Amino acid sequence: MPKLIEARRHIRALRIWSAACSTGQEAYSLGMLLLEHFPMMAGWKIRIEGTDISSEVVERARAGCYHRIEINRGLPARFVVRYFDHTGEEWIVKPELRTMCNFRQANLCGPQLPFNRSDDRFDLIFLRNVMLYFSHETRRTLLNGIHRLLAQDGFLFLGSSEQPADSTIWTAVLAGGTATSSPGSRARRRGE
Repeated sequence: MPKLIEARRHIRALRIWSAACSTGQEAYSLGMLLLEHFPMMAGWKIRIEGTDISSEVVERARAGCYHRIEINRGLPARFVVRYFDHTGEEWIVKPELRTMCNFRQANLCGPQLPFNRSDDRFDLIFLRNVMLYFSHETRRTLLNGIHRLLAQDGFLFLGSSEQPADSTIWTAVLAGGTATSSPGSRARRRGE
């Protein structure tokens, strides 16, 4: 993040895509982490796009409403209090966080990715724990499309058991104390 913040300081904008976002927890968690740990980004235009193939889970993500049991799965209490309103057994995402996130239905295996304009570039793309269900050719096609959407200095995050289908266009990156044996666990776009 520090490198991306420095690189984007002149435009004061950051775009993130949570592909296969399910009911939105990943997207909202990313927003919470940015608000909590990067106060220097106050006033930035931060946009987190979440997509999923299921219209039902996309509607849940848009609603930003979670049951007590969902909230209690690892979310620190201070985040719950700061970023959610409580109504009965439900916790609803507060507007401060909700405005950062946009959700839409999309099929990652379709003929075209949901973002296809030339100015649709992302600084971070999270494609975690979904490609293991795809064929090798589907992974290759998807990651070629993802490569076009990722900013030159952007980062792609995959699940720990996933790897890029074509390692010639990705460079593995080790960040902080994180080390991984699979080159695709944290991948950065390789220059064109």
